[in-house]
Amino acid sequence: MGEWEFIGVTRQLGVMLDWFVRHRPDAAGHTISPIIGEAERQLDVPQAVSINSVKTALALDGALSEPEAYLELVLPPEGRGG
Repeated sequence: MGEWEFIGVTRQLGVMLDWFVRHRPDAAGHTISPIIGEAERQLDVPQAVSINSVKTALALDGALSEPEAYLELVLPPEGRGG
């Protein structure tokens, strides 16, 4: 896994993440952050890979005008910034 930059997700999941982040940023943060932590603990997926996967899904399938601003609200501190 160390060589991967992101894990591709389905278009439907990207659209759902987009809606969740736009309409329920607090709930999205409380949901996405623990999933990222569990992926690291249980599946050895580095947080950076999971975070980049969320960013990629939103960039490809989301409708956010400024996805980085919304991501600041929902991602763990390690994933913030660029």
